[in-house]
Amino acid sequence: MTMRTHHLTSLSFVLAAALACATGPMAAQPAAPVAAQAAQAAQGAPATADLKLPNKKGTVKFGVIGDNGTGEREQYEIGAQLARIQTAFPFDFVIMLGDNMYGSQNPRDFVKKFEEPYKDLLARDVKFYAALGNHDNQENRNYKPWNMNGERFYTFKKDRVRFFVLDTDYLDQPQRQWIERQLRESTDDWKIVYFHHPLYSSAAAPPRSPRRPKAAPPRRRLKRRRPLRRRQST
Repeated sequence: MTMRTHHLTSLSFVLAAALACATGPMAAQPAAPVAAQAAQAAQGAPATADLKLPNKKGTVKFGVIGDNGTGEREQYEIGAQLARIQTAFPFDFVIMLGDNMYGSQNPRDFVKKFEEPYKDLLARDVKFYAALGNHDNQENRNYKPWNMNGERFYTFKKDRVRFFVLDTDYLDQPQRQWIERQLRESTDDWKIVYFHHPLYSSAAAPPRSPRRPKAAPPRRRLKRRRPLRRRQST
C-alpha cells in the first residue's frame, strides 16, 4: 500500500473505524525548509471556525492519519493543519493506520518523518497509536511515541471506547484468536477496530507483503519414463 499525493483537504477526523488509503510515496526533501513552507501553507488555510464536526463536551475525539510518513512538504502541511484544528477540536490522541514511514527507517527518519511534522501536537501531549502497514519495519513497534509497547496487535481504551489495533500484513492464527476473544469479552459501549489494509478491494490480487514469507511453489508430478530396451541383432 503506497501513497502518491497528499492534500490539506484530505485531512479528516472521524468517530468510526477507519482504513488506510492506498497509492505511492514521493522523494524526500530537507526537513527545515519543508517545515517553513508548511507553516506558510497553514496560515493561508481555511479558518477552523468553518470546520463542521461533532464537538460535544465530554465526547471522545481523535484524529486519523495513514500512509503519512514521507517526510515531504505535504506531510508537514497536514501536521500544521492538525495542530491548528486541534485548538478548536480538542482531540487528545491520533490513530495511525499503517505505512507510517516510507523509505529508510533509521533513527533520524523518525525525527524527519514523525517528530518534526507533528511536533506541535507532541508538545501538547497528544498521543499517537500506530498500526503496522506493509511499508513499516516490524521493529517500529518498539518506537515509544507510537504506543505499541512492542506488540504487533494490541488494545487500548479511551473513556467508554475501546480500540483494537491489528497487523493485517500478517494476520496469523494467534492474532485471529486474540481479536475474537477480545471482542467477545469486551463490555465497552463502543468497540473500534482499525488496521492498514481494506476489508474489500477491487484489485485483481492483493499485494504481497515484504514481511510475509513467499509461498512454496507447487510441486510438479514427474512422469516416470520406461527404461529403453536394446534391440538384439540377429
